[in-house]
Amino acid sequence: MQYYFIINPEAGAEDAPRRLVPRIDSFFTELGLGRTVYLTEYPGHATELARQICSRGEPCRICACGGDGTLNEVVSGAVGFAGAEIAFYPCGSGNDFIKCFGTAAEFSNLETVVSGRAVPVDLIKVNEDRYCVNIFSVGVDADVAAGIPRWRRVPLCGGKTAYNLSLAECLVKPIGKKLTVNGEPMTLTIIAACNGRVYGGGYMAAPEADTADGLMDIISVRKLSRLRIAKVISQYKSGQHIKDAQVADNVADCLSFRRSDRLVISAATPFSANIDGEILRMSTASLSVLPGAFRFVAPAGANS
Repeated sequence: MQYYFIINPEAGAEDAPRRLVPRIDSFFTELGLGRTVYLTEYPGHATELARQICSRGEPCRICACGGDGTLNEVVSGAVGFAGAEIAFYPCGSGNDFIKCFGTAAEFSNLETVVSGRAVPVDLIKVNEDRYCVNIFSVGVDADVAAGIPRWRRVPLCGGKTAYNLSLAECLVKPIGKKLTVNGEPMTLTIIAACNGRVYGGGYMAAPEADTADGLMDIISVRKLSRLRIAKVISQYKSGQHIKDAQVADNVADCLSFRRSDRLVISAATPFSANIDGEILRMSTASLSVLPGAFRFVAPAGANS
């Protein structure tokens, strides 16, 4: 087995190259195992590196070191290569996908990269050229994320300040986005198609999602009044809106849930879509599940 680390030096607040590379070197030297470490230099570089590694045809474990976006890039480069297994070391701000398998502490132990078990995991294909590992969403959550970079350019508006200002900006606008979902016109606050359970640094959109059942958990929140949106979104964040595959009674009038392997979302004008934390503009999103599309290295004994 060949071991590779693809590190995103821009992920999170940690200085990944300075802190992580010496740990990798020390750990693998002690075990007498070879490893190769790469640092990404631009968006999409992790995908290119993963594809180059996998194209060699050797059994390998590639550890994505960053956040959910870095994991997405590495998986996107490795998909289709049977000999590749994808591990993860959390350096990002959210690191949400791994919450289906274990804790950040377990994934921060380099022993997991070596001794963790590789389990088959589904992947969501988005149109013909993108993949989603964790959660795809459209609505107020994606709009807030899309606005954060603009506020970060304002002096003294970094971190949570930029998030709060973007959220306030979205809430003063008309709430509800006109979409067509599987051919049916709807006005929605949020629609999320979930392979994993948590996104956005802690929003438990799909508390019962199974990463290997061949289905997406699809949650739709209809248009809400400003008086009600905070309470419903709070329940959505805590995961209390779904229990035993049923919608909670107190949100049943505005929230729907189903499971499917396909979903098509479109609109008359382009909308912001969140794919594993990256925001893209599109007019149509055709989603389909690729069952067991990649093998993910989980801590020993983990339950997905």
